[in-house]
Amino acid sequence: MQGSSRLLDRRLSYAVESLADVGAAIREEEPGLDWLEGFWGQVLAGSAPPAECKNLLRRSLPAWVDMYNRWQAQGDWKPGHAPAAMDTYQFQELLGLPLPRTMELVRLFDPVAYVKLQHSKCTLDYRRVRVPVSAFFAAAIFLSSIPKQQKIRFLLGMFDENDNGTLEITEFVDMLSSLLQGAACLFGLSEHPDMPKGAAKQQLGKTLFLRIMASASTRMSFWEAKSMLVNGSAPFAIIEDWFLGDCGDPLSAPFAMLLERFSESAVGAQMLHPQCKQLHLSHTAPVEPPMEVDPMQDIACLSRSQIKITHSVFNHCRSAGRWTISHAEAEQAVGPIDSTFWSQRLSRALDETAAAHDAAGVSMAAFAKRLCSGTSVRPLRMYQAWLKELDQLVRLQRELEESRAVLKQFTAYVSRPVLPAAVRKSLLEEYDSFQMRQAAESSPVRKRLFQSGQMGLDDFVMAVCPKDYRPKQGNQEVEQVVGDFLTMQLAQQEKALAEKEAMFVEEQSLVTTRMSFLKPPVSDTAWNLWIRVFDLLDVDGTWSLTFAKLAGSQLLPIEVCDYMCRNIGGTGLGGPRDGFSKEEFLQKMIDVGNCRPRKATLKQCRLCSH
Repeated sequence: MQGSSRLLDRRLSYAVESLADVGAAIREEEPGLDWLEGFWGQVLAGSAPPAECKNLLRRSLPAWVDMYNRWQAQGDWKPGHAPAAMDTYQFQELLGLPLPRTMELVRLFDPVAYVKLQHSKCTLDYRRVRVPVSAFFAAAIFLSSIPKQQKIRFLLGMFDENDNGTLEITEFVDMLSSLLQGAACLFGLSEHPDMPKGAAKQQLGKTLFLRIMASASTRMSFWEAKSMLVNGSAPFAIIEDWFLGDCGDPLSAPFAMLLERFSESAVGAQMLHPQCKQLHLSHTAPVEPPMEVDPMQDIACLSRSQIKITHSVFNHCRSAGRWTISHAEAEQAVGPIDSTFWSQRLSRALDETAAAHDAAGVSMAAFAKRLCSGTSVRPLRMYQAWLKELDQLVRLQRELEESRAVLKQFTAYVSRPVLPAAVRKSLLEEYDSFQMRQAAESSPVRKRLFQSGQMGLDDFVMAVCPKDYRPKQGNQEVEQVVGDFLTMQLAQQEKALAEKEAMFVEEQSLVTTRMSFLKPPVSDTAWNLWIRVFDLLDVDGTWSLTFAKLAGSQLLPIEVCDYMCRNIGGTGLGGPRDGFSKEEFLQKMIDVGNCRPRKATLKQCRLCSH
């Protein structure tokens, strides 16, 4: 017990929290649940798998897909007919390894048969070996060096026998049981007292599936959630988010930590596999192995930082309307450019573009082909994915600039004194003035407020209120919540932009940062404050806030009202929505606050109920 306690308290190189921290958070959510802490202590804080697993776990995704195809082919591509267990020779054929190497893995997955073979060396005993194939695949994939999302997609697809992109509770429990069994085998824990028993694995699997469904329901509309719960199946996307720890559920932390411990750096692994979410296993037909791109194998390949420079130079030349540009001029426009890259790649591509008949209408994709003449199709596809990410980066920069401006405007607004009565009276005397009414609708956002053609006296005063004042006395709680939202939204955007920019830096930092796998539950104080503020603004009790409602309160600048509607309500089929619901507001505050829903919220599967 002391050994297990030391493992739980051990400081981990890849995580901010210890397993003791994770255990405390899990017990807070599910006091009576056996979350297999002894097992997780061995797997997450103990020694790595034996050396004989090293080469196996380094196999590429195409190699794993090829192995999966061979396995399913043995069942004639009929769902559920692939062998559940393999003897030594079948397992050897699946792995494509010499018999001695195969036996090293047999020792882990069927230790009893392995010991017997060491004494008998009988051919019949080789046939009596039983390697659980699902457990082998599940654990080997999860501990492999391929990117995290590919691991999860492979695992989910393997247990989705009807290939519909969802898992039912029985499929999820089978998947979890196989993963835990396989991990125990790979770590040599098959006979260990901390090895999870069948009943514990079944109970844990059922509990986790129901929590995944409940957590996802709080993020869906009422009817979407009801449909999912009635069908009793969870889409891949929500299970994937859960495994990655995105939902903040403490019970997902051990799995997210397992992924983190045995995955390569996201920058580097994910960068070369922009198509990872497109992996779909099948139980009825062979799966085409996904493409792999290794820039080191293609001398014509470019790095992300070079693609970023190319993107910037291309945009500069296109906006300037000319493709003839010197190295010095290009550096002045976009920053430092390596002289070799300029002379051997960029300048040549620019010259070819300038000489082309279609120079005015050239696309970035066509320019990239000129830049990388002789490069195979696969790297060009990778570049296309990177260029889309650069477009996202530009969008993030614009959003960040807007958020900073709105926060600055809000901070200035709430610090202003209330409009004096004399000034208010003077403004009202100009209510019928055509010029003043035009001034009231001077900006698109203000015009949107009065587009109905009806402008009350209070609306008019708010629209023409001098910038040194605010139209009416503010509300401290409203200002606190809205200020918190704007501040946390800005911090979240700054983090997202920094992560995206880091992917296009020439030399990645060698400093490894430890991830945090736990989110604190939202406090009752904050939760009740959010609800009070929403209800205060929701004057007609419809559980929704529109732009007109927010602006009509005269507690917030019109521009802030518009910003909240666009960033909380999102977009619909017709473009930006005019407002947001109470649940959308609460979910947004949870997201930007980087916390998790309260336990009571998950029980009702909604953030709030009528």
